[in-house]
Amino acid sequence: MGKQTINFLEEVCTSFNVQALHLEVEQKNTSAQSFYRRVGFEDHNRYLMTKLLNKQK
Repeated sequence: MGKQTINFLEEVCTSFNVQALHLEVEQKNTSAQSFYRRVGFEDHNRYLMTKLLNKQK
């Protein structure tokens, strides 16, 4: 099911001329990382940085 989902997303994105897909995965989730690599995603020497807006207190 995961591979079918990625294939679907790639088809939709390609039809809208999207040039790249990025994803977020927890560092400790090595099984997901392995899956994403198998379907063509690559590791990059970058950090994901986030600024949460409208934080509820």
